[in-house]
Amino acid sequence: MPHAISRALAAAGAFLIGLAGASTQALAQTSFGASFEVIEDVTWIGGLSGTGRYLVYEAELPGGFAAVRRDLVVGDVLELGIGLPLDITADGTGVIGATGRINGAFLWTEAGGYVDLNDSVFEFRGRTTVSPSLSDDATVLVGDPTTRSAFLYLTGGGPPGGVGGGTSVLLENEGEPWRISGDGRFVVGSSNLGSGFFSAVRWNSTGAIEELRPRAVGRAISADGAIIAGEDLSRNQGFRQWRLRPPVFLAFLPGGTSQSVTGMSADGERIIGSQRVDGSSVACVWDSTGAAQSMLDVLLDAGLDVAAYEFLDAAQISDDGRSFVLRGFDPDGESVTVVARLGGLCAADVDGDGELTTFDLLALIDLLEDGDPRADADGNGRLDVFDLLAFINDFVAGC
Repeated sequence: MPHAISRALAAAGAFLIGLAGASTQALAQTSFGASFEVIEDVTWIGGLSGTGRYLVYEAELPGGFAAVRRDLVVGDVLELGIGLPLDITADGTGVIGATGRINGAFLWTEAGGYVDLNDSVFEFRGRTTVSPSLSDDATVLVGDPTTRSAFLYLTGGGPPGGVGGGTSVLLENEGEPWRISGDGRFVVGSSNLGSGFFSAVRWNSTGAIEELRPRAVGRAISADGAIIAGEDLSRNQGFRQWRLRPPVFLAFLPGGTSQSVTGMSADGERIIGSQRVDGSSVACVWDSTGAAQSMLDVLLDAGLDVAAYEFLDAAQISDDGRSFVLRGFDPDGESVTVVARLGGLCAADVDGDGELTTFDLLALIDLLEDGDPRADADGNGRLDVFDLLAFINDFVAGC
């Protein structure tokens, strides 16, 4: 890192510490205000990063369809390459998806760019279902080709260099994997274990399978793999389950019937999906006790002007449980995809804990020293002293 930036960072550190009066608590701001943004030209939603800063999706661009990553803080849209993005790492620096809308898979990382896994990893060749997933460090990948057994792929040296020289682990009893835990140790999904019906299952890193609930499908998993969420097929009802303990069934809204689960926060405390209410689909969120609330009510309670919207489905949730991707209809009856944030997004909240403290400065220093693109606070594509000035302006303004 240039010496000028180092000196500027030191000065900024002294300034912020002085402002805090040597007290982290004095700088804390517990809320940045809720936010709501309509995303245009979306054809497929792939995922949200851990704090909700990055959204990956397929967009219709002037040159055709492509996977993109949108920075919801500064508004930048980065084209990743051809394909359907299906999962994103917690820090937003890794994305996996299906290529060409038909077959194969791709891995994109900030360090190595776009890698066509169809060319570099035999297991990913052939038509792939919509369930490739990756761990938070992008070194454990999940694939589910229709012509072969589902598998884990361990990149070994880490992407991009180790992609073509890693090892694969077949998942027992085939089945349909859905998501991998953030730590890369467990995969949730469903498999027919001989009863003639699907069971919600969890695979470990050796490929061994564990039945968690019969006549059910697993849809989401916590970062440590201890909590799963899914749907009980015999009850048409969602559930949350910690290890092998009895499940907590998700409550119905008044008039509600069948439910679907689409995601869960990293700590397992919030689950999203939808349910049928009086014949119509309604986007919902559930807490760890199974209590339900419509996403419309959640956003209205947060002070957002969305009363004229109709939200049919909650498609994605960030790891921190505060950002959501919703699909439905706008006040004019047009189909719409929106990103809603409880507590808002703040560029100066570098560590993503929902508060402005001296720890955000320390996090920025680490990113700058590592040459991490996330330190580009002014969005000009360069890491320099102006990023520090942009950070200080946001910090002092309180977002």
